[in-house]
Amino acid sequence: MTDAEIAHRLTDIHQTLELIAFLLAVIALGQGTVGFVVGGTAILLLVGNTVSRAL
Repeated sequence: MTDAEIAHRLTDIHQTLELIAFLLAVIALGQGTVGFVVGGTAILLLVGNTVSRAL
């Protein structure tokens, strides 16, 4: 396996983990006040991370 293939697989794993984290954050939004704060914060962090990587 070449370095490029490993990098691509790690990128795929990272994107999958981000999607799972986003879905868990959305679920947390509906779990009361603490869930709303935690879920909202997680979503802001995920979006910020995605935007910073895009720039």
